[in-house]
Amino acid sequence: MLCKDKIISIFCLIDDILKEIKHKEDIRRQVSDSKTKVSYN
Repeated sequence: MLCKDKIISIFCLIDDILKEIKHKEDIRRQVSDSKTKVSYN
């Protein structure tokens, strides 16, 4: 199981990558793409 610090680090990394490649999120979204890529149970 991942600890909270690792999850936050992974989220930040993914978020930075998406920003760097100028990823455009759908305007209808309710959750950011970064959050959906890191989500867990």
